Amino acid sequence: MSNSDPVLLIETVRPDDGRTESFWVALVITGVLLLGGLGILLRQEQTSATDTRPQLDLLQRQFLMELTIAADEIRFITTMNSEVSTDTGFVNWPLEQLLQEQLLPVFPGQSAKAWQQLEPGCLLLPQPASRIHFGLVLQQAGSSIHYAPADVPLPDHCETLLSWQRMDIQS
Repeated sequence: MSNSDPVLLIETVRPDDGRTESFWVALVITGVLLLGGLGILLRQEQTSATDTRPQLDLLQRQFLMELTIAADEIRFITTMNSEVSTDTGFVNWPLEQLLQEQLLPVFPGQSAKAWQQLEPGCLLLPQPASRIHFGLVLQQAGSSIHYAPADVPLPDHCETLLSWQRMDIQS
């Protein structure tokens, strides 16, 4: 062969069936979907799985229900009798009168005398067996029930009681 002879090149031409393009398109779609899913996961708010409400046993839940009913009864009676202090907004009922009318519940085996009055309208019931404390704040605007676990010391005034965890849903 001489330099002037043409060289024959054989080129294989595959049919245009779309197999190669389909692979790349499927790969790009999968990548976009994965990145979108990752973006959604990263933008979601992280929710806390821990429940901040205390875990009460059956007797404590029953007592909480009875205390809620008692708070409603006391609020109803005080609106009928106008036993509210105008300067503080707290109910002016003495603890002895509430105990005499048997409006305050107690835990089984506990005396009604276990209730303590910190200030007018602020009542406290410690439970010696489990060392937890329940508080009842009687105000003109509404009653509130508060809870403190065993490691919290007994309060000496109503401000401390109001800082405990609120257990009712009333306003």
